[in-house]
Amino acid sequence: MKFRMCFLLFLALSFGSQAIITIDNVEISDSLFFEKYPEGEWTGYDDSHKLRVIDDFIRRKVYAREAMELKLHQNPETRIKISNQRDRLLVNFSYEEFVAKPLVTEQLLSLTKEFLKKEVVVHHILIGFDGSRLQKQVNRSIEESKTLALKIKEEFESGQEFEALALQYSDDKSVTSNNGKLGWIEWGQTVHDFQLAAFSLDINELSDPVLTDYGYHLIFISEVRDTGFNIDDPKSPKVVRQVARKCINSQLFKTAEVYDEKMISDNAVTFHDENLQSVLEDIEKTSKKNKITGNPNIDLQSVLSRSENLNIICVFDGKGFGAKWFAEKLAQSPASRRPIITDMESLKMAFRTIVLQEIALKNALEHHLGENLEFLSLFDDYETAILYDAFRKYIEDNTSDIDSTQVVQYYNTNKDRDYKEGSKVSIRELNVSTKSLADSLYGLFQSGTGFVYLTEMYGQINPEDGGLVEPFTEGKYDIMGQKAFSMSVGDVSPPFEKLNRSWSIIKLEEKLPESYKEIEKVYNKIYSILLREKKASDKDETFEGLKTKYQVSVNPSFFNYPVVTNNSQTTGSE
Repeated sequence: MKFRMCFLLFLALSFGSQAIITIDNVEISDSLFFEKYPEGEWTGYDDSHKLRVIDDFIRRKVYAREAMELKLHQNPETRIKISNQRDRLLVNFSYEEFVAKPLVTEQLLSLTKEFLKKEVVVHHILIGFDGSRLQKQVNRSIEESKTLALKIKEEFESGQEFEALALQYSDDKSVTSNNGKLGWIEWGQTVHDFQLAAFSLDINELSDPVLTDYGYHLIFISEVRDTGFNIDDPKSPKVVRQVARKCINSQLFKTAEVYDEKMISDNAVTFHDENLQSVLEDIEKTSKKNKITGNPNIDLQSVLSRSENLNIICVFDGKGFGAKWFAEKLAQSPASRRPIITDMESLKMAFRTIVLQEIALKNALEHHLGENLEFLSLFDDYETAILYDAFRKYIEDNTSDIDSTQVVQYYNTNKDRDYKEGSKVSIRELNVSTKSLADSLYGLFQSGTGFVYLTEMYGQINPEDGGLVEPFTEGKYDIMGQKAFSMSVGDVSPPFEKLNRSWSIIKLEEKLPESYKEIEKVYNKIYSILLREKKASDKDETFEGLKTKYQVSVNPSFFNYPVVTNNSQTTGSE
């Protein structure tokens, strides 16, 4: 990995305008940095925010580098994470290469180069039809929709105002608020047929009817302005390809469906329905069992991994695969992303998806997509993130424990600020369910019956201890608390209704001075605070040490980054 990281950093520098960060004698370009932190956002940050961003960037790099030095990538859990991420990325690149890339034609790239130079204010009239993707119901055929659109264009060309026609005819639900005006549109923001028509129009010209999934559009352009896009900029080819790629998004689903069917056919994929039925029965049994225990959720991976069914479920490339193989594949994805099975169709679709991913991975490996520079760059990002997390965990696992002396010291240092309690009161409470009973008992007390005796005989709260309530501070217990703090020691209150509709009489036993929370009650909380601070401190100290170890420096023309020299902090320009 070290060679690949160095190579990728060198590559990024080759296409960048300047080297901004150096790590272990490898220069990192601004283009690589701004892929992670957009340049537009960076320029708006103040210096303290920029410092945090650069620290985050460097920390991720040196943590990952040190993880490799410590061979943390050989840890089984980390190795599996990296391998699974690589496979997922290769599957994505496989579909990008064989589904998306063929749609980005030279003609589309040429159009994108031309139309990235401007943006237009677009207005439209939408004429839907039965079966279009409009939210409202439209009772007209697609042929009737086109005929109406042509009629509206004739009315416009005969002198009718566009806004009036939009309000009269458009099926776009927003027309009543915008009169058909969509606003400024850049190339790549809308479906291709719509944008091609819009960007080909002159100002105040109305298009012929343009068909999309939503209906027929009549497009009108009222303003045009220059975007400032410079085709001679070294970064422009990448921008052109990225925007052109956006233009084909609406075609991807249908194209991928056709491609998937071809892959199923080319790889002779067949499913054994009777064995699938057996798997479905296992799922249904587990579902019934889970409902009894109150946990209706079904994890397909768990069901398959426990299955005793050794029959072949699917055959492709001349090989048979059963429940255990599918369970292993499902285990590579988080539980939250695993399919929910409700019937045979959803089960077969889940298995079909896994098979298609396996075929896509095979195609990616056969065509060496893992050697693609874009793939290597992106995979390096993912691998760095995994190694970064692994090294953070390594630091935390090696953080020394907090002993009781440190907890006591923290408590004594901070007890006036954090653990001081106000004055408290101690009361006895005679609580009953009705007002009439409370009044009767209060009368008995006034006649000389002991309060503790009444509480032991009739009270609903702690009668065995005479209704004694644990001392509490002001602000607790709402009405009862307010009354208690307004009383003198020995006073007994008249009956009062509590928020829960019960009735109480209270006696103030004692007023207690200010005190501190007992250390036993806050020990665990303090321990957690100190351990969290210790881990954070260890990470910061490790980061500073790694910056020195890997000779990290930041180009002062990019940012005045602080450096540590002889235990004193300076800046790169000093």
